[in-house]
Amino acid sequence: TRWNTSLAIVLHETVRADRWCVTRRDLQDLSMEVLNAMQNGRIVTDSHTRSTVQVPVEDSEESEDDEVFGPSIYTVNEQYIKPVTAEAGKM
Repeated sequence: TRWNTSLAIVLHETVRADRWCVTRRDLQDLSMEVLNAMQNGRIVTDSHTRSTVQVPVEDSEESEDDEVFGPSIYTVNEQYIKPVTAEAGKM
């Protein structure tokens, strides 16, 4: 069966944070991996992105904020998480 939004909300409200299986350390590690990927050109935040849906810089406003906040989670997912998952056999 598919999860629906209301059930997802209930799960988020009832499952304690220590059961989410993502630790602060995991997020810190991901942050460092994203920074390295940006520095190595694996994640780009301009209109020439490698993502399947290209958003012009002026529309996304991402270029202004990427040094302060980093790229959007959409960009990270398309350009980093999906390719790394695919390289690992989609596990």
